[in-house]
Amino acid sequence: MKRLQQLLILGLGLATPVLAFAEEAHATCEPNEFCFQVQGYYILDFIAFVAIIVYAARKPLAAFLDKRYADVSKEIAAAHELRDAAQKKYDAYKARMDNLAVEMDKILTDARTGTEAEVARILEDAKAQVERVTAEERIRLDQESKRIRDELQREAAALALKLAEQLVRERLTAAAQVKLVDSALKEIEELPTSVNA
Repeated sequence: MKRLQQLLILGLGLATPVLAFAEEAHATCEPNEFCFQVQGYYILDFIAFVAIIVYAARKPLAAFLDKRYADVSKEIAAAHELRDAAQKKYDAYKARMDNLAVEMDKILTDARTGTEAEVARILEDAKAQVERVTAEERIRLDQESKRIRDELQREAAALALKLAEQLVRERLTAAAQVKLVDSALKEIEELPTSVNA
């Protein structure tokens, strides 16, 4: 940077006397004509100025341009990578969109198959449960009917005994009772004596 400042000061120092000389020569030249003593010095001053700038700035300018070129190259490479990744994603999404109808049909078919299988399983479970409940109810009904039958038999036997007792009481007169008691006593007397002992 210091060198650049020194070169600029040198260039301005060289250009100042030339400009002063051109001003003096301007008075001797015709207007609207090219006069080397005026315009030529301007051109020489400009060429000297550009040469000084190029000489002073070529290394920093080259370094700047090289760095800029490297940065732009990196950005272009990164942009290519991003573009390639985006293209891959786009291709994947496009393929999925193309296969979306097929996937939807497959999902619906799987859902129908799964639903039919689930309905069949539920019906099988329900049928098995109905058969189990029916068997349990049949056993319970058999037990209940046996209990009722036994109870009816007991009641019928009790009723028959009661009716028989009632019939015996109605038909058994006092004379028949005496006769029955006499018969029983007679049978007891005829029993062997060892049994009485």
